[in-house]
Order: sequence, then structure tokens, then C-alpha cells
Amino acid sequence: MKKLIVPFLLLPLVTACGGGSSEPAIGPLTASLSAVPAVVGEGVEVNLTYSVSNVKNSANVSLVSSSSSLIVTNNGSSGFTIAAKEVDRDVNGKLTFLVRDGTDQNRTVTRDYNFTILNSSFTETQADIVFLLENKKRVADLPDERTMLAVLDEISLLNNEVMLRSASISRIPSGADVESLIDAIPLDIYLNGEIADADVIAAYQLVLQAIDEHTASAAQVLDAGFGSVALLLPKAITVGNFIIDAEKGIASFFIGKDEYGQFIDGNWQYNADSAFLASLTDASCAL
Repeated sequence: MKKLIVPFLLLPLVTACGGGSSEPAIGPLTASLSAVPAVVGEGVEVNLTYSVSNVKNSANVSLVSSSSSLIVTNNGSSGFTIAAKEVDRDVNGKLTFLVRDGTDQNRTVTRDYNFTILNSSFTETQADIVFLLENKKRVADLPDERTMLAVLDEISLLNNEVMLRSASISRIPSGADVESLIDAIPLDIYLNGEIADADVIAAYQLVLQAIDEHTASAAQVLDAGFGSVALLLPKAITVGNFIIDAEKGIASFFIGKDEYGQFIDGNWQYNADSAFLASLTDASCAL
């Protein structure tokens, strides 16, 4: 009886091993991609890495951009580089990360990532143009400077300083042409997607040139006015260039220049010897 027991004991052992032919169990296919930026600037490159687990044999990995403005380059076995091209306006798109098991095509991982390419090369210029459009009367008409010149003339007359005045102080020239050029900047057409940002920039450059010429002429007139009452002023004034700064909200011959004052907590404060400049824009002022 003992000899018959041995074969019966071996049978369950052979069955449990499955004859040595079944595949080991494998978990679900998993894959991850390093953080994809939601916003990418023009000309910016970002390196991405990925990892894949529980592949039966090999894995096919791809990263596809829905926009031709974001170029994807495969760096080899575990990474990609995304590079944003120059764009005319902000571009929205999607990156699709796809991993497929090379042995079992039903085993896949797919993830989508939304992105925006910022038209960063035009962002600052666009803000400057918006500021200029909002302040075109200030820049073209120079109303404060016209008032200032009239006050300087009046001061000269009231103080019998006629001999100090030039025989005929010319007026500040009309800014009608400058205003027309500002109105012609095709920002709205650009925002409607009908033209490239380069067309807007070209028109803007023409405006800046016209403003430089216009304000240079005004500065000459103002310099003559300040010269006519130089002996009556706390300090000598040479007008200089006209400042347009959208970030600080400046459109002025004087505000923003160190020789006249400074910004304190975002507010302009004239120096003690230059405070009279603020009064000169008031036609009823008295020095």
C-alpha cells in the first residue's frame, strides 16, 4: 500500500505548476509624463521626460501637438522637447501623450494636455499701443504744454520782462497729423485675426517717429518760453524729450525724469525746486 501512495502525492504538484508553460501575471500598463507647462512663450524650449511600467515586451510612445506652432522632438528612449515658434497672436492647442504596448495593442495609456503659446514678443508693444490710443489727445494736442506756454508768456508780461522774451514766440504746432496716425494703427483689425502683428508694429513705428518730431518741435517752443522768464524761476529748465511709459502711465515732458522728481509708492512727487512745474499747467497760477 505504501508504494501506491507516492504517485497520488505527486499529481497535485504537477497540476499546481501548470506544466511550466503559463505566463506570469502582469499589472495594468502605466505611463507618466513630466509636468507640461500650460503656457509657453515664443522661442521657449521645454524638456519633458516620461516613464512606462508593466510593458509585456516593448512600448510605443508618442507625443503629438495639435498646433504646428509647437514643435515636438523625440529625444530618445525617455524624453521629448517641445519648442514654441514665433506667433502672430496667442495660440491654444493640445498635446496628446500616447503609450501603446508593442505586444498587446489593446493595452494603451492616453493623456491630453492643453497649452497656450503667448505672443510674448507683442504683449508689451500691444500694451503701449493701447495706452497711446487712450491718450492720443494728450500726446497729439499737448494741452498741458499749451497752457504752460501761455502762463509763461503771461508771467513775462506781468513782470515787465518783455526784453527777455523773444520777439515772437512761436506756438506749439498742431498735432492733427499725429492723431490721424494714431487712429490708423490697425489694432482692432489685428484683434479680429485679419492681419499679423508685424503690420500693427509697422504702423506703430510710424506713429512713434511722428510723435518724436512733433514733441521735439514743442520742446523748442517751450525752451524759448522758459528762457524768456529764466530769471524769475527757481531753477533753469530745459524741456528735453517727451516720455511715454504705459507701465507707469506717463505721457509728459517732466514727470518720470529724475531731475524733476521721483515716484513714491507709485505716485509722482516733484522735487522742491521743481514743484512750480505743476502750477504752470494751471492758467490761473501765480508764482
